[in-house]
Amino acid sequence: LVLAMREMQTYFAGLPYIEGFKQKMGDITKAEGFYEWTFYLIFSMLNIYVRTQVKSIRGKADMVVWMPDTIYVFELKGNKLAQETLEQIDRKGYAIPYQTDGRNVVKVGIRFSMASLSIEDWVVNKWTKSIWYSFNSFNKCSFLKMEVIKTNIDGLLIIEPRVFKDSRGYFFE
Repeated sequence: LVLAMREMQTYFAGLPYIEGFKQKMGDITKAEGFYEWTFYLIFSMLNIYVRTQVKSIRGKADMVVWMPDTIYVFELKGNKLAQETLEQIDRKGYAIPYQTDGRNVVKVGIRFSMASLSIEDWVVNKWTKSIWYSFNSFNKCSFLKMEVIKTNIDGLLIIEPRVFKDSRGYFFE
């Protein structure tokens, strides 16, 4: 993704100068729409399934890209740091509709510069295949495909798959 973001940054920096364009882009909402539209064009020309202004009960994600093994949730802003933009994805829960999909979910916050009209910075946060959980008072959590147990070591989790047994044997899911 870092390479792809550098390519996008290079692409935007190489757009031809258009007289009066900065004035037209002065309204931040128009600028965000321009970047969404341009990203949409690039992804769709590469035959990648992409949608902008993806609505859910929690609001609208600026852009969602569906790949065979990963779903990317993008938020683009011209007036916030990339980290703040990424935090908006979490705060508003834009990635939640994809948590049981089975694919990796990658959240991307992008900041573009109104001065240079290019990508200024980006932050990426990857959530791996359905490891979405919240711990109860017993530091244990169950969900559809596996059990996640929090340990005393910060960041260390025990992940136990569900085991299905019968007279023929067993299998893991």
